[in-house]
Parts: sequence; C-alpha cells; structure tokens
Amino acid sequence: MKVPKAVREWLSKIGTKGGSRTSPAKAAAVRENGKLGGRPPGKKSETTREVSTDTKRGRNKGRH
Repeated sequence: MKVPKAVREWLSKIGTKGGSRTSPAKAAAVRENGKLGGRPPGKKSETTREVSTDTKRGRNKGRH
C-alpha cells in the first residue's frame, strides 16, 4: 500500500510526540536507576582514541 508523503510526515510527527512523553512509570524507573548509580561508563575499545583538549596552543582547531 502506497502512503502519500504528507500522510507519512504527519504520522511521523505524531509518533515523535508520543515517544517523547514521560509517563509516571518511566519517571519512577529513572529515579530507581539513578539510586543505583545511573548508566555505567562505556567500555573503551581499541578503536577509541583520546582527544587532546589543548586548545591554548591552537591545537585541535576544528577537530572536536
């Protein structure tokens, strides 16, 4: 079934609004997770590189 572009855009907006709503259950879950320390830190892999923050000497211009 082919759906017109205008209808797809309209449905997309509705879905975006619905997905961003915070229910009382979601808020309670967030509070509980926060008590446990929140989200754990990400794992560093071999492909992860450290980025220098030395900007006083003009290094890393445009590379953030």
